[in-house]
Amino acid sequence: MTKTIKKLENVSLTIDKLKALTKNNEESMAVFRDCRLDVDEITTYVEDVIYGLQEVHSIIYNHKADKVYIDNLIKCKDYYYNKGYLEWGTANFIDATYELFDVVIQNAGEGMKPIVESVLGESFIDLFNTDTTVDVDLQREVSGELWNFIEEDDDESHYLFLSKFNDDLISLRDLLDDYTVKLVDVHKYVYGYDNSMFSTVYGDNIAMIKHYYFKNRHKSNILKNSSFMTAIGFLHEAITNKIWSRESILELVNMLFEDEFEGLTDFKVNEFNQFHQEVCNFYNELQDMLAHGYGIDTPENEVLHKVDKLFSRHVTL
Repeated sequence: MTKTIKKLENVSLTIDKLKALTKNNEESMAVFRDCRLDVDEITTYVEDVIYGLQEVHSIIYNHKADKVYIDNLIKCKDYYYNKGYLEWGTANFIDATYELFDVVIQNAGEGMKPIVESVLGESFIDLFNTDTTVDVDLQREVSGELWNFIEEDDDESHYLFLSKFNDDLISLRDLLDDYTVKLVDVHKYVYGYDNSMFSTVYGDNIAMIKHYYFKNRHKSNILKNSSFMTAIGFLHEAITNKIWSRESILELVNMLFEDEFEGLTDFKVNEFNQFHQEVCNFYNELQDMLAHGYGIDTPENEVLHKVDKLFSRHVTL
């Protein structure tokens, strides 16, 4: 099953790249026909064109080009059809790519850089990822955050998400951020918070809330087979568009997330300082009440000692 899904993902990616290289659907279909509708042959053809751009990019900018960004590939193609063909003289973007490859590898002088950029536009500079460290860090960050939103051990869903956004991890990160914002909006609605009342959203607590959701979703006929992100979107829409009453939303939230939902956010530092000061004042009053006039071995002093240990553990900045 996983191999079949992976193959389909690769085919989908090849089609996306082909669309990025061709002017319109008619041109894409012409390439399909030339390749006899053979998926492997189409893949080879597309990768050959991108390899040519990769070599040109590496020579022009003096580095080893890595993964192509489809959005920038589309921008390069669009620029070519709008302006670049006037500079280069070839009507077809793919043919122009082959010609540029032949010229650049034979003449790698400085004079080729402005010519290539005038043909393909400034997007050609960013066509390939040039900072592999940043890319690896982003992939690690997004891959880890993704587990906060999908069921534990659901390797297939995790793989599908990463495959779908393989060439645009930033969009996946933005998607997860969007669901985080929606989750916080639900949280604020349930507990009557506003943005001034907290400063931190805990990723670990998102994972915990998700855990309780998958544990409890069967209790709801509406969401019993839904993903965690679907549930977040549903609750957010119900609140935003006033589809359900507040009582119904609170009941559903309590059913799905139990008490863990309350721990999603944290107090702002200044509010915690105020709380800490109030506790210190209470402790000082308690000390005056219990310790005054008693020796260190009295039961009252022992109570004070226990309170002191408790406060030291839980009320420390």
